[in-house]
Amino acid sequence: MEFCDNCFNFLFTKEVIDNNKKNIIYYCKKCNFKKTCNNYLIFKKTYKNIIKTSNDNNRIIVEDKTLPTIKIICNNCKKTNDNKYKISYYDNSYHKKIICINCYKDIK
Repeated sequence: MEFCDNCFNFLFTKEVIDNNKKNIIYYCKKCNFKKTCNNYLIFKKTYKNIIKTSNDNNRIIVEDKTLPTIKIICNNCKKTNDNKYKISYYDNSYHKKIICINCYKDIK
């Protein structure tokens, strides 16, 4: 964030073309002060590489209140719960995915 040397207001950025060369300058809207920009980085966003597992996706599905439930015994934790299920359509066929609300694993 840059400020004007004369009136101490915020300096805005603008792209100007001089002799077919593009430059970025700072300018003040109040006193018409101009200053060349040496740092061309206006915004930088750094993303963290978070590896999601299928268990994380299953947690999202279990927390979805709009999905229907089915009472079935889980093969992993051996409990009978109102488990969530999701029906998807791809490859010209329907696919059903049932997820245990206790252990968040797929029920086969």
